[in-house]
Amino acid sequence: MSLGKRILVADDDAELVEELAECLQAEGYVVDTALNGLVARARLAGNTYDVVLLDYKLPDATGAELLGEVERKNPGASVIFVSGKTDLEKLVRARPSKLVKAFLAKPFSIEVLLQKIKQSL
Repeated sequence: MSLGKRILVADDDAELVEELAECLQAEGYVVDTALNGLVARARLAGNTYDVVLLDYKLPDATGAELLGEVERKNPGASVIFVSGKTDLEKLVRARPSKLVKAFLAKPFSIEVLLQKIKQSL
């Protein structure tokens, strides 16, 4: 099911991004990464993703801003928001989108993430 599915991981935690990319690639996903909004926007402009794993707060962009980019450039994608903030769901609900499929508070287990990804595909 995961073979060939593309995922963008956009988060400013380089260690987490590397760990997630390795785990997702081991599951058969094609993974691109972005450590800031500028790179995330470039990736979204040049690729089509099945899932976008999106940190709510990047150094140069908010998840809500990038969600708009996903809606314009990858309207078929599923978005999974991640954040260290416990009120993430409340923040995102202020900017509703049919693309948002899940919310994960950091730290989260890879098993939970994989389950959310499979549910959103």
